[in-house]
Amino acid sequence: MGEFRVLNEFPGYEISRAGEVRRIGGGLLGVRVRSSGMRWVQLSNSGKTTSRNISVLLVDAYGSGAASAAGLKEPDMVRVRRARGRQGRARSGRVCHDCGRPTANYRCESCWRGVRGYGASAASDFASPFDI
Repeated sequence: MGEFRVLNEFPGYEISRAGEVRRIGGGLLGVRVRSSGMRWVQLSNSGKTTSRNISVLLVDAYGSGAASAAGLKEPDMVRVRRARGRQGRARSGRVCHDCGRPTANYRCESCWRGVRGYGASAASDFASPFDI
């Protein structure tokens, strides 16, 4: 078995240099293999379950070269970090096409009113076009 280190992103789990992942105080997790040969495990954090590539977990815990030392393909960490930075930004990072204010839609409510001819200043005087 060997030395285990706690995963930074998932503090309830540990990983060994051989790529074995376990719960703290529990047993080893089952490893799944994709058709591409990538090995991954499912981890839970705050009630949310996600899958993680074991090679990426090894590099996060032990540094560069840890995946190849365990007999796995070394991940492209630049690509992994770029993908991690995009997670969760699709909705929170969306802004109005016209004015640039944060919105969950293509345009904010005021700009939609202006496009439809209601006038942006009278936004509170009319019901939303989405109300039935």
